[in-house]
Amino acid sequence: MRRRSGDLVSALLGDVELIELFYAHTISPLFVAILVPGGVLIVLSWLAPGLALVLVPFLVAVALTRLSPLDRRPSSALSCAR
Repeated sequence: MRRRSGDLVSALLGDVELIELFYAHTISPLFVAILVPGGVLIVLSWLAPGLALVLVPFLVAVALTRLSPLDRRPSSALSCAR
């Protein structure tokens, strides 16, 4: 079975876009969500250790919080609330 070069390029670009979507919207935010609070905690523990100790329970609480999907009410319900 022979394929045209345009079909191969199209399939390849589609696969590359899926990989980019995975890394850009899944892996990258995960690293940012871990590295930024960790970096803040390290710098804060160097500058003000007491504040860092106060911040730790809040970071743990946020890390353990399960995010629920947004409430998707119909627009008519929103207009009645006004």
